[in-house]
Amino acid sequence: MIASGNRAGGQFAIEQPVGSRVTAACDWFTGRHAVGYITPGIVLKVTRQLTWYGSYQIGNAGVASGNHQVLFEVGWNFN
Repeated sequence: MIASGNRAGGQFAIEQPVGSRVTAACDWFTGRHAVGYITPGIVLKVTRQLTWYGSYQIGNAGVASGNHQVLFEVGWNFN
């Protein structure tokens, strides 16, 4: 379950190229629920098809209780 009832909120994102292969990025899902995080990080274009994402998720609630973590993702473009 993501939220206990109907809620309104927002999803915001910003990306800023730092070089030809590196982008600084930040996503924010508002609200106090299972997906409510701000996630600043780096996007690295390793090859034409391979992209690496590294970020740190910080919960909108419960940070002092451990609601934060490191997140790594790999993307593959089949084109």
